[in-house]
Amino acid sequence: MIEQHGTIPTPPDFPVAWESPDDERLFWTRDAMHFPNPVNELEDEFFVRISQGNGFARATATYDMPVRMLVRRINNYLYSAVTPAVGPEEMEAREKSAQKKIGVAMARLGERWRGGTCRRSRGT
Repeated sequence: MIEQHGTIPTPPDFPVAWESPDDERLFWTRDAMHFPNPVNELEDEFFVRISQGNGFARATATYDMPVRMLVRRINNYLYSAVTPAVGPEEMEAREKSAQKKIGVAMARLGERWRGGTCRRSRGT
């Protein structure tokens, strides 16, 4: 088994300018499924930051989830990192709280869909 300590060196042909110095220490993955091609600045701002960054951030806060997602455009490709939102001592309690809140929301999803709460978002 290979042990990796510290950051993975940046290849010389793929320079990275981090938005925050802390970003360099995170584990970034490229979203090749949803964004297989390079992402321009407009796509980054409207589709990526708003839906994935802000949308996921709102969901994690609403459901008390113990994680947060960061989204970055690095060399025109989309990358994301999921990080803890709380310390290890709070993780289990947050997970239980999130599971309960998500369970309640999912149990009401059909009712909300038929009752119109979700209709506004789907344009009907």
